[in-house]
Amino acid sequence: MKIKYLYYFGTLLLFLGLLWMFLPHTAHDIILNESEQSSHLFHTFEGAFIAIVGIVIMVISNKLENKNK
Repeated sequence: MKIKYLYYFGTLLLFLGLLWMFLPHTAHDIILNESEQSSHLFHTFEGAFIAIVGIVIMVISNKLENKNK
């Protein structure tokens, strides 16, 4: 049962990573209260990294669940 929670956590990370990737640049500035300009490409890489971590957690969770069956 713990493995299902791990899968849901990975799903949440995937969603948040994709959301962070596709937010408009002005939304990043508002959320982070940044006064200086930062690169939208940098935020895209941040979101991609979070999304990839979420996918990896989901894959590991599936492998562990299949192993326990």
